[in-house]
Amino acid sequence: TANLLWDNKSSVLVGDYLFARSFQLMIEAGSLRGLDILANASAVIAEGEVLQLATANDLGTGEAAYLSGNSAEARRRLAQFREKYPDDQLNAYALPYEGALALDVGDGQTARSIYMESLHRYPDGPLADECRFGLGRAHQLLGEAEAAIRTYQRIAKNTKHPLADDAQFEWGLLQYERQKYAEAAKTLAVFDSTFRDSDHLTEARYWLAMTQMARREWGAAVETLGRAAGGQPRHSLAPAIAY
Repeated sequence: TANLLWDNKSSVLVGDYLFARSFQLMIEAGSLRGLDILANASAVIAEGEVLQLATANDLGTGEAAYLSGNSAEARRRLAQFREKYPDDQLNAYALPYEGALALDVGDGQTARSIYMESLHRYPDGPLADECRFGLGRAHQLLGEAEAAIRTYQRIAKNTKHPLADDAQFEWGLLQYERQKYAEAAKTLAVFDSTFRDSDHLTEARYWLAMTQMARREWGAAVETLGRAAGGQPRHSLAPAIAY
């Protein structure tokens, strides 16, 4: 489309030019029928543009509240938007925002329902990756450990996925919490070798050392803690690592 080849402003200007030129041609031809068709088409397009602007405005207030941390206002605004525009494509943003807000207050059931709806309606939407990861967190919050692990595994399998490191880390941590130390050690070791640039690297190494200690692998734990300490000496886990 013209919008993809160039940009939105250029496409709109060219469209306006084509309409103006069409009016000139209809006048030159003396076609009242043609003028009537063009005038009605212009009115419909203008009405659609105004409606789209109003819709984006309505989402924008909820989005602004969400991004500013005003959770209560964000939930109210986003719920209003979805009620007012249930079929609008901007719900590809509204739904993930609502899912994240539900997670923030510990409402895993609502978060799971919202994320599943969003992925069903917008499987390739702009925030589909966030929805898949959020769904894993919702499963985890609800105590659905196996479902959470399966979700994290699917995400982490693609190491180019923008949330692959988050998923790999949560997967390993969940295994540790379930006292599946051998599995956790393997998952966190993969993290250590695969995601060297991740913000979670120090945490992953710390929890890898904890799994090694749980398995009485003292030498491996000391080596892992040494690498964890050297990664980010001012990390919030630095005291625990030193201890």
